[in-house]
Amino acid sequence: MAAPAQPRQRTALSDNSNHHRNHATTKTAAIASEGRFERSKNLIAQRAARRAEAMQRSHAALDDGGPPRPEGGGHCNEHSRPARAEGGEKYNQTMPTLIVLRHAKAVAGLGIPDIDRTLNDRGRRDAAATGEWLRANDLAPDLVLCSTAARTRETLALLDVDAEVSFESGIYDNDADELLDLVGRSPDDAGRVLLVGHNPSVHQLVHDLAGESPDAFPTCALAVIDLPGAWPDVRPGLGTLRTVRTPKG
Repeated sequence: MAAPAQPRQRTALSDNSNHHRNHATTKTAAIASEGRFERSKNLIAQRAARRAEAMQRSHAALDDGGPPRPEGGGHCNEHSRPARAEGGEKYNQTMPTLIVLRHAKAVAGLGIPDIDRTLNDRGRRDAAATGEWLRANDLAPDLVLCSTAARTRETLALLDVDAEVSFESGIYDNDADELLDLVGRSPDDAGRVLLVGHNPSVHQLVHDLAGESPDAFPTCALAVIDLPGAWPDVRPGLGTLRTVRTPKG
């Protein structure tokens, strides 16, 4: 699969056209009000335990019905596969899973600071549908790393996931290397981490981790990447791209 057209672009980005104008103020406010990784690991562990119990009940109920198919609409490419292998064998849930999500479609930025752009009607529909898809496919995260931009915050709210959330100003910086470093500092108890960010850095992150990526990563596109070992051991090329999903329309 082809790599992104410009995998190391670090200049003016269409998704962040007014970024530098707002960066200093945004970063100061974000650091002051929402310190990085100030969260309760006990709550994450409790959610992970509840999720494991629910999975056991679900798998027991499905023993006579074969493996489930991905649900909830949207388009999944050839990487998509069910959470259980053929023959009823459980998919390996011991590996950390990273879910990379680009924010949903936002309004145009005319007269609006880039960081304050909110979702349009299509974006709100797509974000809600993506949340339904995550729940239907047992991919609810334990931890969310979300950009401080309004459009990523609104996307996250419409996903309606029950998880610890850390709003990270560094995600708005739109640098794939910084995203990789951020993911590597996730707590051990977070089995699934959802990162909500911006292009081109989220597209680049998918390619860096899995060694492949779709040709395009449109708004509300989602990639699920399985990672071996612990979060601090995450390195480029070590991930397996399990699923890529884009919204209908």
